[in-house]
Amino acid sequence: MFNERIHRLVAAAAASALVVSGVIVGTGTAQAKPGATQSSISASKAGPSAQLSDRWLNRNVDRTVTQEAKTDFRAANEAGRDAYRAAMEAAGDDADAKAAAKGERRVALADAVAAYDAATLPAAQVAPVTQYRQAVAGAVEAKAVDQKAARSQFASTRTELRETYAEAKEAATTDDEISAAKSAYRSGVKEAKAALRVASKAAAQDFRTDIKTARDALIAALNSTA
Repeated sequence: MFNERIHRLVAAAAASALVVSGVIVGTGTAQAKPGATQSSISASKAGPSAQLSDRWLNRNVDRTVTQEAKTDFRAANEAGRDAYRAAMEAAGDDADAKAAAKGERRVALADAVAAYDAATLPAAQVAPVTQYRQAVAGAVEAKAVDQKAARSQFASTRTELRETYAEAKEAATTDDEISAAKSAYRSGVKEAKAALRVASKAAAQDFRTDIKTARDALIAALNSTA
């Protein structure tokens, strides 16, 4: 079972239509390895045409890849990419149209990945892998949101400090007052940077925890179907 955080991340991933494909279009099969812990998940937000190759997943599922499955995936992916490029060109400077094009590209990629999974995995493994992908997508999205919030907070704090410094410098009548204002500004920026580092590390730790939880849940699900 996914914990409460994973359920929240899955919902966030579905809402944002962010898809982390995790597909390696290759040959061969892999067996479940509960002890495998090597990380292969990127914390970067996947772009509309980006592929995130999840080597860990493919080492822990019984995937049997056929030429037909590879051909179908590539064809679907290329069709989605071509449609995305055309939509982006037609969108011009329309931000809403561009956002819609990116969303459609992610949905198309999700459909291609789902079809690939269905064609290459045992039926009992498809649903657990789908849940795993959603959890990973949610973890990536959650980290991006947390990092963006931390950067936004830092930028806001720095702007406020600059304004306060400018006002203090303008009101100062002595060199000592100017020096004190400058010192206060530098100290404030230093504290803000420290807070940004703490928030960034926390986001990274949450991401690692979420990925581990998703992986543990997948392994448990695969073992239950073995």
